[in-house]
Amino acid sequence: MNQYLAAENLSAVLADEVLLPTITLWNRLEGRPRTHDFDRALKAEVRDPLWMLAKQWQMGEFRGDDAGSPIVAKVHIETTRLTKYKAAGDPAEAFDDDVPLEAKVERRPIPLHMAGRDMALDIRLAMGRRWLKLVAPIEPGLPQKFIDALGIDAPDPDDRGDAAVAAHREAWQALAAVAGRAMDGWKLHAYLTAAPGNHAHDLVALADPVKAPDVELAEAEYLAWYKALFYQPEPDAGTAWLPARLEYAFGLSAPQSGTEKQLVADEYFHGHLDWYNLDVDPSGAGLGPVAGEPTGVEAALTSSFIPAPIQFDGMPNTRWWTFEQGRTNFGDIDPDTTDVNKLLLIEFGLVYANDWFLMPFTVPAGTIARVKGMMVTNTFGERIWVEAAGRGGDQDWQRWSMYTLATRGSDDIPADLSLVVVPSVAKIQESEPIEAVQLIRDEMANMVWGIETRVPLASGESKSGRSAALDTARYHARLVAASPAPAAPPP
Repeated sequence: MNQYLAAENLSAVLADEVLLPTITLWNRLEGRPRTHDFDRALKAEVRDPLWMLAKQWQMGEFRGDDAGSPIVAKVHIETTRLTKYKAAGDPAEAFDDDVPLEAKVERRPIPLHMAGRDMALDIRLAMGRRWLKLVAPIEPGLPQKFIDALGIDAPDPDDRGDAAVAAHREAWQALAAVAGRAMDGWKLHAYLTAAPGNHAHDLVALADPVKAPDVELAEAEYLAWYKALFYQPEPDAGTAWLPARLEYAFGLSAPQSGTEKQLVADEYFHGHLDWYNLDVDPSGAGLGPVAGEPTGVEAALTSSFIPAPIQFDGMPNTRWWTFEQGRTNFGDIDPDTTDVNKLLLIEFGLVYANDWFLMPFTVPAGTIARVKGMMVTNTFGERIWVEAAGRGGDQDWQRWSMYTLATRGSDDIPADLSLVVVPSVAKIQESEPIEAVQLIRDEMANMVWGIETRVPLASGESKSGRSAALDTARYHARLVAASPAPAAPPP
């Protein structure tokens, strides 16, 4: 022990009030519980419940009249189905819900020909491989006969009319690699669909003519495979594409109470079709009669439900010591001042816990549904008739609603409260564009230039427009240099 800090007579030191310098060190500070049971500490006991009731009264919490919870509800819903479709200025036709509506609206012919040259080599080869696989078991050597009859032509680097292939190394290499080794499946498809009596065995000589019915069965399977994989419009089918506006326009309609409810989309270009692309046409003109229009699509149904509380990740928990799900971070939402939907989502997620209930009602795709009203019975036995909050005049500035259709025009008419379940897909797989054009405005010349920044090749690939232009220029320069000089004109 340090002798300078030792006190032999502690009583005398304390009596003289002498301060001794000391140095105190701790390696760890920790609480020392006096019991192993923490149940009482976690109970958050209230010693004065009367004081808590007084504070609730002071804050006005006893004035609420929404303490009753719904125990049963009845909903009356009227539904109808889309029955007609009209693409731009083409005649109306019966609505077909076998394919997504985006595919029907945006369908365009596959560019298999361009500037007199066969294009889309990748699609042609895929079709050819499918056909060769179908006919291989029918007869030995039959696939090679179809390759000889419908093969890929070898490119000619000196052909002035084949610059789409010979000028670009990628396209020339692709065609040269498969020339004489693969079959052009589109040529077979074009021949089979050109006339009802055309068959594939007309193009080759079968070693055994008895095998002709087997080839015809393969034709049916081949055409069905192509139709399921490639959604090509018929030659006389209408199109919703408006080239002058670079967008689509179409209309839909459904019967409703003896009239026709018409929906229009004048400026669709988004790539994903949903209810917000449609507007209600209040004129009532409709799309007119069409052949094959479904009937009996209107229905009215009253259903009883037991309301179920809405649950979502991160919702406020009603128990005292229970924490919310941390996977949902509302603090990461960065809405703009005009993002009303995001602001409502934040308010819903942070403020409301058990104030919202779910009453599911399943309808098929292509349905227009409208909730006429709802009868709710709460725990106090009260029955309340609930109507849509957005009802009223369509031009009423105090009216506000979500997920409802807009009405074309500015007439002061009742607001449309129907909900459209569009037969569209939830997710779309898209590749990189094979062709891109930028529109550049020339103020001096008062013109608009279209600059191809991405150019498709005959092989099915694409390349930069600048690279394609340089390759084409070098190709023509090589041909001009190799050409003989023109003869001198006579004197």
